Amino acid sequence: MTGEQEKESVETLNSPEPESDNRTASTKKDASSDVVVLYDYENLRLTLEKENASLNFSDLITQARHYGNVARSVAFIPLHTPADSQGQLRFSGFRIESCPPRKFKGPDTCDQAIEEFVRFCLNYTNIGTFVIVSGDGDFIDTVDEIENNGKKCVLFHYNYAHISRLLLARVGEAINLANFAGTPEPATRPNSAGKGGSNHNYFKMLEGLRDGTATFNGGDISWLFLKEIFFCLKDTGMASEDLGCRKSLSQLRTGVWQKISEKFDQVLTEDDDCYRAFSALRDFSILRSKAKEQHKDPNTYYVLDPDHLLVATILGS
Repeated sequence: MTGEQEKESVETLNSPEPESDNRTASTKKDASSDVVVLYDYENLRLTLEKENASLNFSDLITQARHYGNVARSVAFIPLHTPADSQGQLRFSGFRIESCPPRKFKGPDTCDQAIEEFVRFCLNYTNIGTFVIVSGDGDFIDTVDEIENNGKKCVLFHYNYAHISRLLLARVGEAINLANFAGTPEPATRPNSAGKGGSNHNYFKMLEGLRDGTATFNGGDISWLFLKEIFFCLKDTGMASEDLGCRKSLSQLRTGVWQKISEKFDQVLTEDDDCYRAFSALRDFSILRSKAKEQHKDPNTYYVLDPDHLLVATILGS
């Protein structure tokens, strides 16, 4: 993607949207909640082909609307993408960015184009969330750059067998598109084999506690799990403002699991329950992200809000 293409694509982020575009009255929110969807088309196409599965392009935008107003959705495609597929993408609400090789007989440049588009968009304060549709591990640095700039990154992927484990460990939140595809999900989440998976929804639990529609249940392992996480974070100080304790969300998750897993590992898992729990703590600002500081730690880190009402409620139960 050329500099002129980047400018043309991004300049329209703040322009009025036609009725047929992604923005609707029911989803329009404050400017800082705008979402950009970046679709690595070829990566997902190959995965769906291996799984003999199908997915409506419009479903990607529908799921992205859960994170705010979708200001722009862009599909990055190689030159050989069939015309009918390009037409379906446009009809579903995606702008098309063709990514030809940069040298003779070279590979397509979708990854590079997405990275460049992200860097260009980071200067726009109205964009709060980047949704990357891919399982490619080449986006690890891109995810770090997004979060280091105080933005949220959500990964849309298809099945855990087709995603980079390093990428999954770096990103704050991931959505498995197999739940919305035309075929059942054939694979289990990593490290969950034989345990039947988990149905614990920690976001809903905290939401109910906040809204008064749920109470702490000492007989429920998921509530006890949250309580142990809070005790561990407070007692160890690993989520404090201290320079020596600054950790990313994935580092906190792994560190806490190592300390409390003996109490839960027969039923719960780090890749499922611990992942969901920490994502919920971030979404409720129980864990607050701190952007990079020029003269201190250059990485994004997370700190616990010990005075958060939900923390006090659960620890006092």
